[in-house]
Order: sequence, then structure tokens, then C-alpha cells
Amino acid sequence: MTVSVYRNNVFVQELPVKSGVVTLDEKASHYARAVITLSGKDIMPSKLDDLLYPRGSQLRITIDGNNMGRYVIQQANVTLVSGAFTITAWDLSKSISWNRWAEPYVIDNVPLDAVVRNVIQDRLPGENHVFTFPPDTDFSNNLVNTVWGLERDHDPWKYLKEVVEASGYVIYPEGGSWRMQRPTSAENAAIAHTIDSRVNLLSGEYTLDADVDYDLVVVTGTAPNGTPIVVKVGNTTSAAKPYFLTSGYITSAEQAEGAGQAQLARVRGSGRASNLSFIPDASVRPGRAVRLYDKRTDTETIEILSSVTHSITGMEASTATTRERKG
Repeated sequence: MTVSVYRNNVFVQELPVKSGVVTLDEKASHYARAVITLSGKDIMPSKLDDLLYPRGSQLRITIDGNNMGRYVIQQANVTLVSGAFTITAWDLSKSISWNRWAEPYVIDNVPLDAVVRNVIQDRLPGENHVFTFPPDTDFSNNLVNTVWGLERDHDPWKYLKEVVEASGYVIYPEGGSWRMQRPTSAENAAIAHTIDSRVNLLSGEYTLDADVDYDLVVVTGTAPNGTPIVVKVGNTTSAAKPYFLTSGYITSAEQAEGAGQAQLARVRGSGRASNLSFIPDASVRPGRAVRLYDKRTDTETIEILSSVTHSITGMEASTATTRERKG
């Protein structure tokens, strides 16, 4: 386990970690969040140029050889308790949110993958960015035409997520790269992990709720000059309250269908959700399918990880929430 501090991409030091967790959540505005308790009064920040002052240095976290990504400090609790203090940090998408444009940012018929590259490089200059896009995907017909940054309190990362999700994809930082892909669905979820009650499952429970069990996408409306396209994600057999999606970035029925299917992949099977506690394994990540085996009932289910929390020191159990895989 290491939590290292970098300034201007130059290693400064490793931090004396007392405890901490990293939470990865596929549905959160920012994918990764770290809360870390550190020992030592000498590194507690108090001035703008201090090493751990918020929005300053960059943290890089590794757990048992697993690269958990790069983080920027949002908050530091400068009250020393038993010789320790706590910092809260988010993945680098938080820095993109903070770094607003001084002038309107014009995007004039630019392919989606180029928009992703351009915005991240524009809002986070000086970084060695690595991008991972879906293989064998041609974005030449997936063009973005918009202007961002007109509102005073705008959020560049929110803009980018909206235009990506309107095209049926998700985007998040993973390890040292920016990954854009289709959300995990019943059709494309390969079994990545087995959490077995006989081996590594410490505790677990699940809930059932038919009112949030989605399996339907309906597209209505016209675009770009008619009424806005509306995408409804609902249920064919129950009175489930549907999601309604509208976006200025959705300009065709085909694109609307893709956005609806992407949203469906994220919520499908939410009629069953599990909460798990298992032997620490920092390789377990959201969006991957797990095989859950319960020896007591001799039953097996396959579910998709929605969020995962790992202990930075490896001294506490990993925890996760899941959604059922259907199909």
C-alpha cells in the first residue's frame, strides 16, 4: 500500500497512512473518492503552498499492487486528533469540474472521441493523459455541436459526462487512463470475480423491489427542430416509475435509443440489490460481473458491481453494492 504525493508530476514523498478507504462508484458524479487519515503534525496543511493544501498536490494510491488512480485533495480536516488528521480527495475529474472556462468553449461539429480528448487536455494541461476508447468504433458520424461555459457556475466535467452519456457511453478515470465505454449490461458482462460464501464472503444481504425493475426503452418526439426527443426507461409488466431522459445533445432517434439502452444497462435488475462484505481484494471494480454463491441455500446469482469500497491499508474488509444481471 502506498499513498504518494506528486507536485507538477514530480514525486515528493510517500505519506504516513494510518487508515483510509477508496470508494469507486459507477453512478456517482465523480467515480473515485478517497478518505485518508494521516499521522504527523508536521505534514498537516495550514498555508496555501503547503504540500497537502486542498487543490494543490496530486495523490497516487496503490493497494496491493492495484493502481487506484490519481486524486486531488478537496478538503483537509486540520484538527489533530490523537496525532492524526483526515483528508478527502477525488479523482482528477474533480479538477476538471473546478477549472472553469474564462471564455465560451465552442465545439463545432467535432467527433465525440476528439471532444473527450480536447476537453480533458484543455482543462488539465501538463498531464500525461492516456485515453481508452471502445475498439473498432468510428465516431466520425457522432458529431458534437455546442457551446459550453456560458453560465457563471458551469462545470466542464458535467458537460462532458452529459454529452458522452447522451451517445450511450460512460466515461471515468481508471488507474492512469480515461476510459470511455458502453455501460455493463446483461449482454456484455463477463464474469470477472467470484465472491463465495465458502471462501471470501464475510457477510451479505439483498433486497427486492419490483417498482424499480426496469427492462424497457421507449423513444418519442422528433429532433432537432421539433419537440425534444424523450427516452423513457421503464418496465413492461409492472407499474414501475420510469426514468425520462431528455438532452440537447440527443439529436436523432438512433442516438436516443443508444442513450436509453445505456441508461437501462445501468439500472436494469435494480429490483434486486445486494450489499456485500468480503476479504480485501482491491482488484474488484464497479461495472464487472460477480458470481455470488451462498452455501447455506446452495444458490448462485450473477450480479454487476455498482460501487466498491476498499481499505487503503488492507486491514479492513472490502464492501460492495451490486445490481442483478438479467438476460
